[in-house]
Amino acid sequence: MLADPLASELPRISSAGTSPAYYAFAVSMPKHYLPLTLPEPNTVIFDAGAGPKQERIAVSNSSQELTPEGFRKIEGRYLFIAASGDVALQRVIADTAAQHALKELGQDDVEVFGWDVETGPEGLDQRRSMQKNLPRPSGENCLGLIYLVGERIGLPLEESFEPGIIAQLNHWTDPTKHFRLEPKWPKDQSGGDELLKSGAFPLTGGVFEFLDAHGAGKPVWLGLCVEVAVTVGGKDIELNKRRWFNSKTCGLDRDALSFWVNGEYWRQTQGVYNLMRAIARRGIDQHPTETDAQLKERVKAFIGAAVFKASGGHRNPYRHLGYYDIGDGADFFGRDEFTSIAVKTLEDRFSSGPAVVRLVGPSGSGKSSVLRAGILRSLRDPKLRGRYRVAALRPEDFKDEAGQQMPVVTVLLQAVSEQAHVNLPAAGIFAVAKRGAAAASAAAALISKALTESDPSNEVRLVIGLDQFEEIVDVLGGGLSGEQWQPLVQFVNLAAKTSNIGIVYTLESSRIQTYDDLSLGEAFGGAAVQELDDPRTFIRTIIDRPFRLARFPLADDVITALTNNLYGIKRQQARQAWAEGAVLPLLALKLTQLFAFVSDRFEPRKPGVRAEFRGAGSDDGQITVQALASEKEDLGFKQVIERQAELAWRRSGAGPIGPLALEYFLQPFVGVDSGRIQLTSAPNDPPYEDERELAASFCKYRLLIGAGDGLLRLVHEAVLQYWPAAKGWYEARLPFLATKAKLP
Repeated sequence: MLADPLASELPRISSAGTSPAYYAFAVSMPKHYLPLTLPEPNTVIFDAGAGPKQERIAVSNSSQELTPEGFRKIEGRYLFIAASGDVALQRVIADTAAQHALKELGQDDVEVFGWDVETGPEGLDQRRSMQKNLPRPSGENCLGLIYLVGERIGLPLEESFEPGIIAQLNHWTDPTKHFRLEPKWPKDQSGGDELLKSGAFPLTGGVFEFLDAHGAGKPVWLGLCVEVAVTVGGKDIELNKRRWFNSKTCGLDRDALSFWVNGEYWRQTQGVYNLMRAIARRGIDQHPTETDAQLKERVKAFIGAAVFKASGGHRNPYRHLGYYDIGDGADFFGRDEFTSIAVKTLEDRFSSGPAVVRLVGPSGSGKSSVLRAGILRSLRDPKLRGRYRVAALRPEDFKDEAGQQMPVVTVLLQAVSEQAHVNLPAAGIFAVAKRGAAAASAAAALISKALTESDPSNEVRLVIGLDQFEEIVDVLGGGLSGEQWQPLVQFVNLAAKTSNIGIVYTLESSRIQTYDDLSLGEAFGGAAVQELDDPRTFIRTIIDRPFRLARFPLADDVITALTNNLYGIKRQQARQAWAEGAVLPLLALKLTQLFAFVSDRFEPRKPGVRAEFRGAGSDDGQITVQALASEKEDLGFKQVIERQAELAWRRSGAGPIGPLALEYFLQPFVGVDSGRIQLTSAPNDPPYEDERELAASFCKYRLLIGAGDGLLRLVHEAVLQYWPAAKGWYEARLPFLATKAKLP
């Protein structure tokens, strides 16, 4: 292995040995910065320094399915991120932004591919060049490329690599052009330096990936990490705030600094300048991007507008498996009547007490969305004369970034101050926090007094939404650190006795027995109960309205087919003795994906004009089942969860799905109560690496969610019901789990 401070600058080395062109770029540095040991001839070493683990990896031979040109073949669609190691931070930001954009667009099946972190558990095949261990950005399944450039152009590909596979290569290698690609970089350093001075640049991994995607006509977004673009006749500019320069020169003496700056650093940056001027001459936008916020915003915009053509009014109004928050009311439909009744009940309770409302429903019935985008948003409506201030909290909000529990009363007061804009001075919050056992009582008094003083004539009221209260019930009922939540229970009981503080909280119906056994106090016991259901009118509304408002109206046959298919799943679920839970998560996934599909293929209908489906008019300007079927889009639900779960498993790199792997992964999250499935929580740091990778991937795809106290749980019982592998495992293990549940 390598043991030197510049090891992260290793090239992409072929199995045939070290590339001479690499040495032409890399050995021009002080002797004490050379690798102490060079790689063995048959070992491929590559730098994963830009990835999360920050380590160098030696990898062995592996078998991979190849394309006819000998490149790695990937199943499914992917988005390629190309970048050199000096922009590691920007690469992570771009990857995260891309993942978020894909989820918002309902394109969760699309893989975000980066060579340094996506080579898989089997590593690279030493029998092929480094570049051919990767998929081609011009591949049929590649949807587009993001190319990030900082201070490094990278290192030349090995001599054996054939550049002629790049479409329109001659446009970049024309010797009559001053700024041009030199595919076969000379072995000697002086020859390479002369080429750089003449305006040439080498074919590095990143350059190949950019040219390969661009030549194939793929959507390409080049992000140059600078304040302003490089111009053909302009001066050289500062690249990426000289981050790589600063990281490499810290601690060097004058001679070493001069040697490196005039050698390696000049070669890398000159290569970047030459590449950018060649790009500028061809009219390709460099998208100068200086801040992380700009990068995040522009990557998401590129994916929406260029990759999926979903810009502007094509924003996906569905939330995948997430909830609608207070600010998402414009996309939240179907619960108007329920919300009105809940708000009226709460208002009445302010005079008859206690002003506490409990929202009850099975897992996945939409309780969080009703609480936030329904009730709390309605209370902020100007029609109520600005009388209400609102704040929302869930158990995970009481944790710091390290996952440690924070003082409940302090977090509560800060949320009321920041979200509800109630004037609570920091000194007052601090004083309350020091009251110990009396902190809950002092907090209720402090808030009530501040509300009264803010506008005595208007009777301003505060409503606090406590989301996912079942997680707190689990802790209190299980005897696990229950004391940490007692201040919150005390606060609710005391706040309910005031005239201007109300509470609305959500409770999963499977926890009702445990909740009742706890006897949490008068406020909880006397709460008004509102139970959620999902009648057909509600289902039809949430299918119809978002599409119609986005000008992609669905025909009645589509709405009816989706509704009937969903209720068929619900009837099937009712026949399973162990299954309990709403079917809305299936619908949420399906509608998120369907909207992305429709907005990618339909033109939004203009007023008075028939909609078009790739040139063919649809029925009365509406999108029909027949139009969808012509593009092989079915309206069933059976594969929605399965597709999501298998995607999460595959991308975890944990190996094939099998009974033993499922046992280790799922058992901590699943229990049995009275013959029915009971989702349980498990630590978010499993002991084995493959389990940690699975947990991280399932969290990424929202199939696992935080449950407080450093715990995770499955997002919904539907994961077990509609993922065949998990369902088979559960049914086979049901007797064991039932016996386990009876043990003391």
